[in-house]
Amino acid sequence: MKAFKYLSGVLVCILLTGVLAAQTLPDWPSILARIDELGDFENSDFSAEITVVSQTPGKDDSTIVARYFRRDSEKKFTIVILKPDIQKGQGYFSTGDDLWFHDPESGKFAYSSLKDSFQDSDAQNSDFSSSTLAEDYRVTEHSEERLGGADVWVATMDAVRRTVPVARRKLWIRKDNYLVLKEEHYSATGRLMRTLAYPRYQTVSGRFVPLSILIVNKPAARRGIQQGIPAAGEVVPCIARFSGALFSPVLSPLLPPARFGPLTTSIRFSTIRMRLLSKMFRL
Repeated sequence: MKAFKYLSGVLVCILLTGVLAAQTLPDWPSILARIDELGDFENSDFSAEITVVSQTPGKDDSTIVARYFRRDSEKKFTIVILKPDIQKGQGYFSTGDDLWFHDPESGKFAYSSLKDSFQDSDAQNSDFSSSTLAEDYRVTEHSEERLGGADVWVATMDAVRRTVPVARRKLWIRKDNYLVLKEEHYSATGRLMRTLAYPRYQTVSGRFVPLSILIVNKPAARRGIQQGIPAAGEVVPCIARFSGALFSPVLSPLLPPARFGPLTTSIRFSTIRMRLLSKMFRL
């Protein structure tokens, strides 16, 4: 009888422990949906000038400046390159999982992939898509730690279908506001491909846009920066409803880009600043 009571007590403790664990387990579908919502411009179109700087040891920096348009309600984006002059007018058009590259000299479109690098930089074409974590991923494991002075969840997630550009991701998510501070991209075989850090965000029409992204390409052993909006108050990015022609495979009307509102100024980190960020985000 005593043995039965003892076993019953153990069973009750196990059940209570399971209930408490279930109560404290993060609701990952809701968290991923919230992350997507923080950067979703819904019925407005977002536009900004972006600068992509690739730094390779022993070589001169490579800089690309482009005009970026995004329509989240239809999962579309358009990019027109402004600099260097030799690539001026080249563009990208994306809708859903499809991407086309446009060469103004030939006037032809070539089908590309969101998985490819952007202009041979550390940025990937999919970096310019709107966030669809809740739709594309399932969290398989998580832990908790501190990063950059903030309490974060570290969530590992696998893509739910093969067409998703990144097979596996690990995200460092702030607990207080759900902003992503850092992420790692892995191949389907588990190989680390890239590490991205988001040092600062800017609020635009109630949504959050990374002020800059520090990208470390592990296989290539090189470092790059994808940059967008400068510090708040310097230049306001263009939030409006643009013509549907901007998001169709007809890129020639996009030039000159000055027709579409103010261009942002670019920001470039010094080597010292990049080293500090790399240490802070453990890149």
